[in-house]
Amino acid sequence: MRCIIVLLFTSFLLVPTPVLSQAEDKPSLDSIFGDLKKALGVTHDISEKREAIKKFAEHDQPETASFLLTLLKDKKAPPSVKKEAVQVLSGLQNKDARGLIKEAATSDREISRPVLEAYIGQGDPDSRIFLLHLVKDSTSPRLQALAIYGISQLKLETVSNRYLEALINLMKNEEAFHGVRRSAARAIGTLPSKTAIPELISLLSDPLLTNEARDALLRLTREEYWTDQEAWIEWWKANRESFQPQLMSARSFNYTAQKLTSLLGSESNFAASFYGRSIEGKKILFILDTSGSMMNADRIVMLQAEMTGIIQSLSDAYEIGIVTFPKTRFPGKDFGVADKKFRERSVEFIEKMAPQGRTPMVETLEYAFERIIPRHGVDTVYLLSDGFPSDLGSKNLPDLVLGLNTETDATIHTVFINTKIAPPLLPGQPQPPALVNPIIEKAAKDLKQIAADAGGSFRTIE
Repeated sequence: MRCIIVLLFTSFLLVPTPVLSQAEDKPSLDSIFGDLKKALGVTHDISEKREAIKKFAEHDQPETASFLLTLLKDKKAPPSVKKEAVQVLSGLQNKDARGLIKEAATSDREISRPVLEAYIGQGDPDSRIFLLHLVKDSTSPRLQALAIYGISQLKLETVSNRYLEALINLMKNEEAFHGVRRSAARAIGTLPSKTAIPELISLLSDPLLTNEARDALLRLTREEYWTDQEAWIEWWKANRESFQPQLMSARSFNYTAQKLTSLLGSESNFAASFYGRSIEGKKILFILDTSGSMMNADRIVMLQAEMTGIIQSLSDAYEIGIVTFPKTRFPGKDFGVADKKFRERSVEFIEKMAPQGRTPMVETLEYAFERIIPRHGVDTVYLLSDGFPSDLGSKNLPDLVLGLNTETDATIHTVFINTKIAPPLLPGQPQPPALVNPIIEKAAKDLKQIAADAGGSFRTIE
C-alpha cells in the first residue's frame, strides 16, 4: 500500500503543470507597443498623444529608443510630441537603448536638435569631446547653445583655460545669438574657476544676462549680494587674491535663491515690471490682446498703465516691439531701439489702444514669429490674453507656438487675465465661489503650457 501511495505521489510530481502563456500572464512588448502606436495614430488630440508617449517610459527597451528616435526625425510629428519623446529618451537606462541614442546623435551629419537633446539628457560622460567639437564647429547657434548646456550638465571637476576663455568671450559678445550667451553664462556658473567673476559682475547691468550672471555669482561664491553690482565690486576688490571658488549644491542654491528673491526681489538693475513680474531680456516683443473682451473690468486701462510704465522706464539699452490682436498698425516699425523718439511713439500708440473685435491670436503669433522675432533677434516675448483664440480651429495652441519658436528660441512669458462668472446669490446663502468657463480654463492652461515649453513664467491676474 505504501508503494502505491509513493508511486501515485511521484506520478503527480511528474505531470507537467499548466503554464500561463506570456500573452495570458502579461501583455507582450509587441502588444504594448502596438497599442501605444495605435493611440498615437488614431487620436488627433495633441495632449492625448503626449500622454501616450509618456507611457513608453515604462518600457526601458531598445525598441522604445528605436521607435522614439524615428519619431524625432519625422518632420510631420508635432513639436510637443517630440518634446515628450525627448523626455522619455533622456530617462532610459537600458544599455542597448542608450547606445542607439548615442549613435543617432553622433553619427548623423545633419544632427537633429531633438536627438541631441535626448543624448544630452542621458548625461553620458563620454559626450564631452563630441559636444566640445559641436560648440566649435557647428554653424547653428542653436545647436551651439544646446551643446554648451550639455557640457555644463556633466559637472566637470576641471576645465581647460581655453574652454573657459571661449565661454567668457561668447558670454560677452553682444552680437552672438542670445541663446549662446545665456548658455555660456549658465555654464560658467557650473565651473570651479574664479577667472570669470569680474566679467559676471560687469554683466549684472546687461538686460539679457542679469539673471544668469546673478545666479552664476551665487553658485561660485556663495555670497548673497544678488543684483547689487556695487556691493559685488567692493567684495571682489577685497577678496580677489584669496578667494577660491566652492560650488554650491543644487539644493543649497535653490533654497538661497528663493530666499533672496523673496527678500530682495528679482529685478535687474534697471528693469521695469509687467503685472508684478520683473521684465527680462534685452530685445523684447509684447504681444497683447486688445479684443472686445478687454473692455470688461477696465482690463484695457490696466494694460495701458502697465505698458506705459514699462516704456517710460526703459532706456536705449533695450529694443522693444508691440503687436496687438486684433492687429492694429503700429506707427513706423513694429520693433526698434527704445530711444526717446521710439518711447514717445509707443506711449502714444498704447494710449490709443481700444478693445474691438474677436481674438485672432494665431494670426498675430504667426506674424510675430515669421516677420519680427527672427529678423530682429528677439530674445524675450510677453504674451497677454484674456480669452481663447478665435482663429485656432483644430490646431493645438501650445504645439503651434512650440513649432513657431523652434528656430528662434525666445523665452516666452505669459499672462492670463482670468474671467470668472459669479453664480446667482441664493436667499440666505453665502456667496458661492465664482465659476470658471471651461473654454476660459482651457485658454489659461494653454498659456501656462506655452510658458513652460519656452522657459518662461506664467501668471494669472484675477
